[in-house]
Amino acid sequence: LFALAVLAALIVGISKSGIGGLGILAVVLFTLMMPAKQATGTVLPLLCFGDIVASVTYGRHAKWLHVWRLFPWTAGGVVLGWLAFDRVNDRQAQGLIGAIFLGLVVTQLIRRKWGGHEAEHGAWFAPTIGVLAGFTTLVANAAGPLMVVYMLAMRLPKLDWVGTSAVFFLLLNLFKVPFMVDLGL
Repeated sequence: LFALAVLAALIVGISKSGIGGLGILAVVLFTLMMPAKQATGTVLPLLCFGDIVASVTYGRHAKWLHVWRLFPWTAGGVVLGWLAFDRVNDRQAQGLIGAIFLGLVVTQLIRRKWGGHEAEHGAWFAPTIGVLAGFTTLVANAAGPLMVVYMLAMRLPKLDWVGTSAVFFLLLNLFKVPFMVDLGL
């Protein structure tokens, strides 16, 4: 189990270095070691630490327009996730995390096939991604793949992408802390 925990922590670190979406694997690994709800709470401090390091390293490249375009919607999604997560047992949480993982894989495949710029998606794009990211991050710490979908659609240069993601996730994960504490996680 210790080796699995070390691998999961390493995956969190790698995911914060610019390989968005990889962090969901850490949650999946932690669910193999402990109850699913507890795993979600256990990963959050690792994510926050990784976000601090990533923000210090790449934060100067952040494009704040994208952070503020998504954050209010994402905050709403966190609240929805908090309401839902409080009402499920651990077995249901495990199924929910698995469904989110599969759904994010399908979303990325669809995005690769039919993706485009936000202007091609319409005004619904940022709110939809934001609410889904907020919900999935509270329930499974799995907003990374949705952020990848958004950033690909924005066609940001690599450093702008990494900087924006770093700052966004630092704010988002810190925002989640009181909700996770309220849930006892």
